[in-house]
Amino acid sequence: MPFDGKQFSKQLPQKPGIYQMFNDLGKVIYVGKALNLKNRVSSYYTGKARDSKTMALVESIADIRFSITRTEGEALIPVNLDRHLIRI
Repeated sequence: MPFDGKQFSKQLPQKPGIYQMFNDLGKVIYVGKALNLKNRVSSYYTGKARDSKTMALVESIADIRFSITRTEGEALIPVNLDRHLIRI
């Protein structure tokens, strides 16, 4: 069954955090940060025009995992990024 990013994003918290996107082979294809995980991840699945690179990324997403941080800035700190990604 294909990954339903639109449905998945509805279940995300409206909190800051880090998110990882995986392809169907389980390889990380993108890591991002967000002030609001729900809004940021759902933005990939809106009907708004996107560039071809983003469209290709979205089409190859098979899974998304996330980790909540206290602030968006915390996600930028390499030590915190490693800590959150290792925990996933």
